[in-house]
Amino acid sequence: MPTIATERRSQWNSVLRRTVTPAVAAVSLLACVQNIHAQDTNMIPSYKPIVGIGYSPFQGTENPNLGSYPTVAQISADLTNVVINLTGAIRTFGDTETLSNIPSLCYQYGIDCYPCAWLGGTSADTNSLNILIDIANHNYSTTKGLLVGSEALQGGYLTASALLADVQYVKAGLKPGITVPVGTADTWNTIISYPQLVTNLDFAMINIYPYWEGVTIENSASDILSRYNNFKATYPNTRVIVGEMGEPSGGTANNGAPVSQASMSNQQYFLETVLPMEKSNNIPYFYFEVFDETWKVTDGAGTVETNWGLYYANRTMKPSLSNFLSENLTASVSGVQKSNRATLVVQTYAGDPYSVYASSNLLAGWSTNPILRFTGAQATNQTTVTVTNTGWKDGFFRLRQEF
Repeated sequence: MPTIATERRSQWNSVLRRTVTPAVAAVSLLACVQNIHAQDTNMIPSYKPIVGIGYSPFQGTENPNLGSYPTVAQISADLTNVVINLTGAIRTFGDTETLSNIPSLCYQYGIDCYPCAWLGGTSADTNSLNILIDIANHNYSTTKGLLVGSEALQGGYLTASALLADVQYVKAGLKPGITVPVGTADTWNTIISYPQLVTNLDFAMINIYPYWEGVTIENSASDILSRYNNFKATYPNTRVIVGEMGEPSGGTANNGAPVSQASMSNQQYFLETVLPMEKSNNIPYFYFEVFDETWKVTDGAGTVETNWGLYYANRTMKPSLSNFLSENLTASVSGVQKSNRATLVVQTYAGDPYSVYASSNLLAGWSTNPILRFTGAQATNQTTVTVTNTGWKDGFFRLRQEF
């Protein structure tokens, strides 16, 4: 895990106060609480804020339609500075040019990946399919599934029979012993009508957007659950993953939506209601998406299409995500005896960076530098740390997430 600069947007929890006897001692990190929850076997990691998230690395003036792609260094920075703190899994939307490096970088950083061959019904499709096959044949343990097309049916790029032929082409190209699942992603109401396709997939990613279907933000969670359960009931023998879902934070309003406009508050409400619903119902999902994509305005898709990210295009966190993470950052003080130390039990995300700041007098402000930096304990949602004072009696402590 690289060092995360303190200038990055962060989240604070409430102030904790602990009376301690003056002493000078080193700060230590105690053994963590182990195995609060068992690891889910259905792609749902228990110890990150988001189960899975859609990742498209284009930023600034980069535009795939103009042949302008991010560098490998930019992609690496995205994964290590942002993505790895949010989720244990990503899905992509293309595999050409520098995008072909994403699965190997995910393997390097321990992030599960569902790479995608974008299919537009042109001669370029064969190259994308061959790249996807090559990725699979590297046999990265973190490559969990291959996506043959993304909304190729809904976009009218391919027929269901042509898409099935591409799925079979990819399967046929896998080396002996390579068993990575092969599927596709499309809108739920489009792909559900093609049983010959769905029943021949190892998995189906279905995209569900209450916003585009005119569903109120208050009913988004129940709408997604209903669509998911309906698809599962229709195809009980096919693994189903919610491939895209989300809420825009701004932009031109969808005329069919009963909300006046996309908003930051609606995006935060979506995070606070839909994500817990998905987890409690054991639904594997990918949130759409990590970063805003400014290039989509020049693509003629409208301003709302540039505002689905949890981070702005400049890689700073949006208030919706900041507030969502802050609500989950809580701590309690363990022990009642006076001593030179205080034991804090912190709700954390595994492997993510945190800092503890101190003050002996709140009117005088907080320490400029943290008295302790630590990372969230692995395999648990809690970390126990011990902080000590350096000569004052009453200690106040404040926690901050550093990503």
